[in-house]
Amino acid sequence: MSESVKTINKVAVQDLDTDMTFLQKFMQGLGDPTLPQIFEELGQTIDLLQNDNPDEFYDIGMRMRRYANVDPITGPVLLEKLMAGETEKERAASTPVRTGLAARFR
Repeated sequence: MSESVKTINKVAVQDLDTDMTFLQKFMQGLGDPTLPQIFEELGQTIDLLQNDNPDEFYDIGMRMRRYANVDPITGPVLLEKLMAGETEKERAASTPVRTGLAARFR
């Protein structure tokens, strides 16, 4: 969790989920039963970021059931970065595209 990364978006989270799924399948083929445990925290973190109701993380009972391996400090920081990324995406979508001479004066 780099301090230089200010925002993340849902596309990045989906890409991370795809990569993690691929790695999990590969590691299952290695036959070591302890290897899948490596991905528990990452998997729960991805689930949190993909959840349409991230407020569940702040409910201690729900957090212990669904996100027990997510660090209680890291989770909110990542949620804030995701919200910032989604806000930035919405702002970019509402900004008209300028062409010609107007594009030079952004």
